[in-house]
Amino acid sequence: MVYNDIVDVKEKKKSIRQELLKKLRSQDKEQRRLKSEKIREKLYAHEKFKTADTVMFYIAEDIEVDTEQMIRDSLKSGKKIAVPITIVSQNKLIASLLIDFDKELSKGPYGILQPKSDFVRPVALKKIDLIIVPGVAFDSRGHRLGHGTGYYDRFLSKITENVLTIGLAFDFQLVDNIPTSSHDIAVKELISN
Repeated sequence: MVYNDIVDVKEKKKSIRQELLKKLRSQDKEQRRLKSEKIREKLYAHEKFKTADTVMFYIAEDIEVDTEQMIRDSLKSGKKIAVPITIVSQNKLIASLLIDFDKELSKGPYGILQPKSDFVRPVALKKIDLIIVPGVAFDSRGHRLGHGTGYYDRFLSKITENVLTIGLAFDFQLVDNIPTSSHDIAVKELISN
């Protein structure tokens, strides 16, 4: 019975992921830009963001809520910015300090920008005040559906309870219910538009 439940959860996740990725890919670039801008404004108004010293951002793929301007603005304002590095051989993410968006990044695994090896500066998890988390879909309880590789769930399982996690999503990425497994980690808040 347990095996069937696991298979059922995986199948439901796969179905939601396929549907949402299709919507994300078909979204007009201008709509993505405008919605990302509104989400950015909501994030900037968030009290925890205003007071955070170190913020970890994901670096968006071209279909996700765009984080590039958020990162650039945060760097300019003096915040310390961490970004993820995917270490495929160890099946994990590490947080690395980013200082120069234009000079320090190149495409890593899965085609996502991450710091080049010369610019890897690991950041201790206890130093991070706020983590901005990507997702393909979210539900109202903060359950998230990623790309199915589990990197963020493993990473988020190591952070302390006092670190705020915020998922960024376009309105159509919010679904009624995301089936979960024991290893899935929910975000504490969502910002969408």
